[in-house]
Amino acid sequence: VNHHSVAEQAFALLMGIARMTRTQDRAVRSGEWERELTPRVWGSTIGIVGLGRIGQAVATRAIGMGMHVLAYDPFPNEEFAKT
Repeated sequence: VNHHSVAEQAFALLMGIARMTRTQDRAVRSGEWERELTPRVWGSTIGIVGLGRIGQAVATRAIGMGMHVLAYDPFPNEEFAKT
C-alpha cells in the first residue's frame, strides 16, 4: 500500500522541480516576482527505471498528466505494458 504514497511523493517532487517552486517562492517573498515561463509537464517525457509497484504507480500518474512514459524493467509486466 505504500507504493501509492511513494509515487505521490515522487510526483510532488517532480512537479516542484519542473515548476521551479522554490525559486518562484523566493522571488515572491522578496518582492521581485516576474512572470517566468516554466516548462510544461503536459507533453513532456519521463523515464522510469523499474516498473514494480512504485514504478507502475508513477507511470500511471504521469500518463494521467499527459506525459510520455519511457520505461525499463528487466522483468516487464506484459499486462501493465498493454495499458
